Amino acid sequence: MKITDLFQVGKLGNKIDEENFIKFVFTWEIDSFFEKFSDVFLIFKDYSVRYVTIDDVKYDRGYKIKLLEKELYDDIVSDGKVKLCIEKKDVPNLPPDLLFNDFEVILKGKVIGKVTGVLQSKFNDIFEIKLSSDKEITIPNVEHFIKKIDKKNKEIHLHNFEELKDLI
Repeated sequence: MKITDLFQVGKLGNKIDEENFIKFVFTWEIDSFFEKFSDVFLIFKDYSVRYVTIDDVKYDRGYKIKLLEKELYDDIVSDGKVKLCIEKKDVPNLPPDLLFNDFEVILKGKVIGKVTGVLQSKFNDIFEIKLSSDKEITIPNVEHFIKKIDKKNKEIHLHNFEELKDLI
């Protein structure tokens, strides 16, 4: 299996509470997710992957999960940007056009980075992008910044990027 075979459904927080629960935020909501999936993948920012089991779930001003693999807790806290994923083949009713991971991001004909994830919001999707400089940014999928999405060639073409550059 490759990392590109995984689909991000959420992110873990960077704090462990007194009961060994970690905050979890959905980036892609799946009905009855915790009933359907107990074995998941964690992707760390250095792209290492761990297969783990969700031991318990609670809802207290947001979801919190407890893992069986408590020896990973220190790594999760120090990483701060751990993605929780499942295999793409297991994602129910996922429209193929939402699988933007690994799309190249193009500005003025040059590749400037790759899409590493897509956050869902009420208003529009938000692309998580790792730039060639190793900086990570988010760009909303709106016409003002997204010039064209070329699904065939797996490319996202940007414009008006100068406005975002000041924020980086």
